[in-house]
Amino acid sequence: MKKISLALFVLLTSVLSFGQAPQKFNYQAVVRDAGGISVTDQLVGVRVSILQGSVLGSSVFSETHGPTTNAYGLINLQIGTGANTGPALSTIDWSSNQYYIKVEIDPSGGTNYTLASTSQLVSVPYALHAKTVDNADDADADPTNEYNTGAVVNGTNLEITDGGGTITVDMSSIAQDADSNPTNELQTLSKVGQIVSLSNGGGAFTDDVNDADASVTNELNTGFTLVGTTLQITDAGGTLSANLSSIANDADSNPTNELQTISKVGNTVTLSNGGGSFTDAVDDADADNTNELQIISKAGSTVTLSNGGGSFTDDVDDADADPANELQTVNKVGNTVTLSNGGGSFTTDDSDSNPANEFNTSASLTGSTLNITDGGGTLTVDLSSLGGGADPSSTNELITNAQLVGTNLTITEAGTPWTVDLSSLGGAGNPTDELNTTFVLNGNVLEITDAGGTLTADLSPIITGGGDLSPTNELNTTMVLNGTTLELTDAGGTLTTDLSSLGGGGSSYRVGQLLGGGIIVYVDSSGQHGLIAGLTDLGGANPLFENPNTTALLVGASSFIDGEGNTALLVADAANYEAAILCDSYAVGGTGWFLPSVYELQIMCRSGFVMGVNALTYNTTYWSSTELTSGTMGLSAYTVNSNYGFIETKTQGTTGIKVRPMKKF
Repeated sequence: MKKISLALFVLLTSVLSFGQAPQKFNYQAVVRDAGGISVTDQLVGVRVSILQGSVLGSSVFSETHGPTTNAYGLINLQIGTGANTGPALSTIDWSSNQYYIKVEIDPSGGTNYTLASTSQLVSVPYALHAKTVDNADDADADPTNEYNTGAVVNGTNLEITDGGGTITVDMSSIAQDADSNPTNELQTLSKVGQIVSLSNGGGAFTDDVNDADASVTNELNTGFTLVGTTLQITDAGGTLSANLSSIANDADSNPTNELQTISKVGNTVTLSNGGGSFTDAVDDADADNTNELQIISKAGSTVTLSNGGGSFTDDVDDADADPANELQTVNKVGNTVTLSNGGGSFTTDDSDSNPANEFNTSASLTGSTLNITDGGGTLTVDLSSLGGGADPSSTNELITNAQLVGTNLTITEAGTPWTVDLSSLGGAGNPTDELNTTFVLNGNVLEITDAGGTLTADLSPIITGGGDLSPTNELNTTMVLNGTTLELTDAGGTLTTDLSSLGGGGSSYRVGQLLGGGIIVYVDSSGQHGLIAGLTDLGGANPLFENPNTTALLVGASSFIDGEGNTALLVADAANYEAAILCDSYAVGGTGWFLPSVYELQIMCRSGFVMGVNALTYNTTYWSSTELTSGTMGLSAYTVNSNYGFIETKTQGTTGIKVRPMKKF
């Protein structure tokens, strides 16, 4: 268990007046961990008890608080204003005994309390007893004869004098001082380790303060003052000053004009005010996002794509780089047709010697099927393998070459050759009038020419591959960093990439940062999660906790730390819990909003500076989602004051209470 201690810096300050004494008093303390380090900027759970008679006496009063420590570990409480389910502070008879204050703390903000300190109440709370004189009956109306004007010990007699004369009290029965020495009955205070003892049965207690120099005066801080950017801390040893200018540096007190600026010099991207820098691998000297298109080139047999796009070796060996001198020659000897340079040969048989009935009369494309018709009928060729695939590129399916070698038609696209055997189209008789003499791709139209003329086939359905023929609409149009998520947008939509692993272990979010339709008011130790406060109040001037206010059973929404869970219970109940429904229905920046619990609402209240113009309304009470058990005035719920974060309770139908949503990230 983590040990939490209270530094012995405790200020009990009277808030009394001579008219009527409020039943509360101030309490301050610094929370430190077992190593003596202040626990800063953290929500803690505190239980305060008043003990009667001794440090082990019975409790006559107890209440709980949920303060947040400041940058120095300091908490401020008003004893008498916390959540109290037992006797009220006003029921204590301060005149009847000695009283001690016991403070217990749960550093996680819950109710798993650990004893922090117990100390005697010396004077301030006893001022509450002064109010009993308000109803004193002074029959003689003489304001002078009640004063004690003298008290003298005469032997074993105590003589007390006031305006009415002198009264003598015989104290011999309690003297019992055999040696008549008035000095040898004094008790002695001693300390062994952390045990403080008073002699002659005066009792003992454990001192949690480890004070290596045994000086009781040099640890008490008596004042904290901020003069300009200098923090002055005063204790019995004097005043020390700390220069805070290095963290202030805000001449105009404007919380918004310190925003950091991002800049780029060469490949180095820098965030101002020590925000760090990184090297951008993209080298784009002119900031033009269109002129980085790659260029393809060929040197010898090596084809290269610019800007690191890679290269490959073209298997065509053309020593003279002349594209015209590799043309093959076709010839026929008898019924044998031969293509030069090893192009192969085939035999034709035209039994009817009719030169007209072997012409191709039409060529059409149905889907991915090529239909070629001549005097012998119609033959079909499945061209689906040339379809270009499922990718969205409109450029990588273009047919770059079409060549007939013998009876094989070879069509090349994207560097890959596809071959179709056309031997079944051969006729008989005339050895010359069936030859296809040219194949030309004109745009998306294939032109096939033989002795009968030229036929065309529209290949656009299989060339485009489902694309749109635009080579530019795949460009990335925006790139945005949202928290630790990189969002890349092009014509196909937006893709996201989680960059949180690049954070170096540091916090990715900060208090005061706008996020998710609100402003961050708390970030946990991971730096990745916390609480977001909404930017506006909901429900107008008088939203109720429950509308209409009824005596319906509570739904169990009693957590001090889980507003999300409380809200789910309230919204699911048949009764109309208006404040919770307002927050659950709120959708600015996305869903997930809820009515904050008591402790979560305290965090929001104390974040007024970082929320700036969106802070809670000044000196206004806000509903939490934490219900209270039914009392004499009907069902109640906890509320928190926006100025100080003090916890109060209101009946659920009370008007004039505000609502502000919260959500987690």
